[in-house]
Amino acid sequence: MVMNYNPNSVYKTYSTTGKLSIYKKPIVEVNNTDIINDEIITKNSNNLLILTGTTYNFFFSFNFENELDKINTKGFRYEIYKFNPKTKYFNQKIYVSEIFYNIDNLGQEFPLSNLNLDGDYIIKTYFNYKDNKLFKNSLFKDGNGDTGKIKKGLEYGFYNKKEDNYFIGLRDVEKPSLFSNTPVSIEKDVIRNIILEPKGEKVFNIEEKINGEVIITLNGLVLAKNYDFTFKNNQLKLKGNSREGDIINIFYTSRGESLTVEIIDVVDINNNPKVNFNKEKNRFELYVTKGLAGKKEIITLNGLVLTPNIDYVRSISNDNRIIMMGEIRNNDIINIIYNPKLSLTGNIESLKPSLGWYLKRTPKNEKGKFILEIAKNNDFNNIIFKKDIPYQEGVSVYKTNLDFNLETFTDYFYRVKNIKTHTTINGSLIDLEKISDVYNFKIINNQINSY
Repeated sequence: MVMNYNPNSVYKTYSTTGKLSIYKKPIVEVNNTDIINDEIITKNSNNLLILTGTTYNFFFSFNFENELDKINTKGFRYEIYKFNPKTKYFNQKIYVSEIFYNIDNLGQEFPLSNLNLDGDYIIKTYFNYKDNKLFKNSLFKDGNGDTGKIKKGLEYGFYNKKEDNYFIGLRDVEKPSLFSNTPVSIEKDVIRNIILEPKGEKVFNIEEKINGEVIITLNGLVLAKNYDFTFKNNQLKLKGNSREGDIINIFYTSRGESLTVEIIDVVDINNNPKVNFNKEKNRFELYVTKGLAGKKEIITLNGLVLTPNIDYVRSISNDNRIIMMGEIRNNDIINIIYNPKLSLTGNIESLKPSLGWYLKRTPKNEKGKFILEIAKNNDFNNIIFKKDIPYQEGVSVYKTNLDFNLETFTDYFYRVKNIKTHTTINGSLIDLEKISDVYNFKIINNQINSY
């Protein structure tokens, strides 16, 4: 007879004819977890997980008191509970695992979406056992019967320091993206491409409706408008003849947004500042000037369009970097056509300019603030203006007007810090910080000196 697992039953040790089961739950250890105590938790603490991806690997180890307990283990499962700061209890069950029948070298690629980050968590473990053959009809069923209900003698109504594994899981803080005066559209228009394979023609009628400016390349070379070609009423006219085997690319956006094209003419691959070979990753890297924005970019190599995520990938840590999957050689011509991140290097006429920033992911149930800093040099060793702007629930775009006395024809440098704060269950404060890129502006309206 086997006692089935029932998470709603209370803990019991069963006995018949005066005999007791001797099965005991092993000590279960999980990587990067600890016990709850009064020690201050810092960013270097073992049980603080700063999470960046979509999954996290938990590894379980089991210390059985004797081999009989291990042999008679019928199954193992675990549950994860989140601490509720309002009730002060671990009463938010957010995950229940499957039952594992083989627990040797047990690892779990846990989906972070289940955690509902940020928060404090405990992992509770349960076991089933087979019949105790040494004691006829005696059974032992773990677990400890925890169901999220408040229990006397347990901290936070539910936490067992001897058996439960505690950790803090925080989503890594995001680097702010800046804009100036007029908020930019976070979701940029998609870049589109038309490929023509001429056979000597000079005039091409384009069926797709194109609004706004176009970029035209011939075999990877960018053509000059009104000198090499004209484009009007969806008709492309080349000034010279095309040849069979040529490749013409027409780049545009559906809403007519401006595009940037960067040409990398690889004359000497070892002395080109826009090309780097990463020896550690064994990859060629390209670097653009303004930073990639929007949903799509188009890259051509000697006129041929490369496939994103196959021929190349965007860097996830540097908006200016493109990682190539193939080789780059001398005399290659590379074109990168993209929606640039808005450059704030330039002149501003407003006497009270507004500066703004945004996050790609809207914060939810998070506490923190932004700090806008302005200085007259780009190392910020002498900050002349600082302003704190607290998080707003569900808001990802922020904007503030400068309300201090600016000087005309003076370069100002500014940046934004994003500081997210989490208060742990024992009152420790964890601050995660990321700083935006540094941009500059200059006031060119001399009315500031009018009287």
